[in-house]
Amino acid sequence: MHHLYKEMHPSEQETVRGMIHRFYATDPNMGFITDEKINRTFKEFSKSPEKGSIIVIKDEKQIVGYSILVNFWSNETGGNIVDIDELFVEENERGKGVGSNFIRYVIESRVNECVAVELGVIAGNDRAQKLYERMGFRLSSNRRLIYDF
Repeated sequence: MHHLYKEMHPSEQETVRGMIHRFYATDPNMGFITDEKINRTFKEFSKSPEKGSIIVIKDEKQIVGYSILVNFWSNETGGNIVDIDELFVEENERGKGVGSNFIRYVIESRVNECVAVELGVIAGNDRAQKLYERMGFRLSSNRRLIYDF
């Protein structure tokens, strides 16, 4: 089945908001999401599209997933890196290649003229990591640390 990838329209925010909550509910290690945080992301990407975008994944009838893509410039790579910050596919659509096809689309179309694509894997999700490695991703030599406020 062919899917359409397009930037989220404001009328699709409630559908995507529900998916974001389901995404975060899948693993307690991912942190806590609130409507306030989601609204800030919607507002920021609407105001500053150069920072990133929320993409909906649609079949002929409905939205079956979403992805949050974040752009950042890297001196090391000499260009824009697209980080697949979140990728969610509805449970009844999993195992059909929806997520893999989306990732291939990001890579092959070089979304936002990127020179690299990166994504994170939740610790312990070996199945996903093996899939990404089969797709050509490799572990970065940099360990990323975060300081939360």
